[in-house]
Amino acid sequence: MNTAFVLLACLLVGDLAETHGLVGARALIVEGASDTGHADRIDVLGAALRARGLNVLDAEERRGFDDVVDVDTRGDRGVAEAHLLAARAAWRQLDVPLATAEARLTIEEILRLVRPDDDLELLSEALIFAAALGLNENADDGTARSFLRLAAWLEPERLALDPALHPPSRVQAWADARAANAATDTVLVVVRPRAPGVEVVEVVVDGVVVVPENGLLRIARGPHLLTLRAGELDSRSRIIDVEADGLVIDDV
Repeated sequence: MNTAFVLLACLLVGDLAETHGLVGARALIVEGASDTGHADRIDVLGAALRARGLNVLDAEERRGFDDVVDVDTRGDRGVAEAHLLAARAAWRQLDVPLATAEARLTIEEILRLVRPDDDLELLSEALIFAAALGLNENADDGTARSFLRLAAWLEPERLALDPALHPPSRVQAWADARAANAATDTVLVVVRPRAPGVEVVEVVVDGVVVVPENGLLRIARGPHLLTLRAGELDSRSRIIDVEADGLVIDDV
């Protein structure tokens, strides 16, 4: 055989996959599959590949697969607020799974904001609501307790939950979270974030800018909101749980 066929394996996503109904499927892009001189051999090869769960597409059908897709991964406060409203509405309808899912989506959306430290009150409300759902199911829910501790770090001025809006058990759970935060010790965290072309990466913990000394930072044991910002690059935020010395934060 003098002619070599080019086979390109890929996982299909996007418009091409939508066109062929192959979202998430494995496919082989075959250069020259539509060439009549190769058709018989491609048919035999294609049958064997399809028997193994692969899909054979001609290179022409791949058109647009390599185009750059502009995906906006930044969060939107309005979307976050909508998720929280949906969570509360689901709770009123006693749909706990939906309420829990919407509360988690609220938190995830806020973490994608460029400056989540500007919306700490909203994040705290989402954390408290998500915690309430968890504690209603299990008074010892570790994740729910962790959410309350993080909310207490984010709003240190909130000494207590309003007993007119929260049952006694939740008011006590908030008091317990504040007490746990006050009693905890600190641990050393290795902080060495870097970004191409940017000399200084700003580190923000629970809404407060901190400056690591020699790449080390002392952080209270427990959950925290961590945000890294570098120049014009998109920020990166996540919830970290500091339990012991040696946690390394080295996001690129």
